[in-house]
Amino acid sequence: MLPYQRRKKNWFPDILYYEASVNELKKYIKKSTEDEEIFENLLTSVKNLFPEIKDSNEDIKHTIKTQKDESLKDLKAQMDESLKDLKAQMDESLKDLKTQEDKSLKDLKAQIDESLKDLKAQINELIKDLKAK
Repeated sequence: MLPYQRRKKNWFPDILYYEASVNELKKYIKKSTEDEEIFENLLTSVKNLFPEIKDSNEDIKHTIKTQKDESLKDLKAQMDESLKDLKAQMDESLKDLKTQEDKSLKDLKAQIDESLKDLKAQINELIKDLKAK
C-alpha cells in the first residue's frame, strides 16, 4: 500500500476487535502451556498470567466441590429429618387406628351382648309361656 493510503484513519482504526470463543481460547491456553516452544515466545506479562489462570481455575474447582459437598450434606440431613417425621406420623396413625379398632370392637361386642341378652330374655319368656299353657 502507498503511504497516503495507510494514513487514512477510516481504513485502519486504532482499535481492532476480535471475536473468539472462550472454549477455543481455553483449549489453546492448555495446549500452549503443554508446548514449551510456544510458551517461550510469549511476552513475559502473558507468561505471568498463565499460573494465575491455573491457580484461579483450581480455586474455582475447589470452591465448587466444597459447595457441592455442603449442599449434599444439607440435602441428606433434610431427607433424614423428613423421613423421621414421616415415620413418627405413620406410628401415630397406626396407634390411632388400633385404638379406633379396639373401641369399635368393644362397641360391637357390647351391642352383640345386649342383643343376646334381649333374645335370651325373650326366649325365657316364651318358655315360661309354653310351660304355663
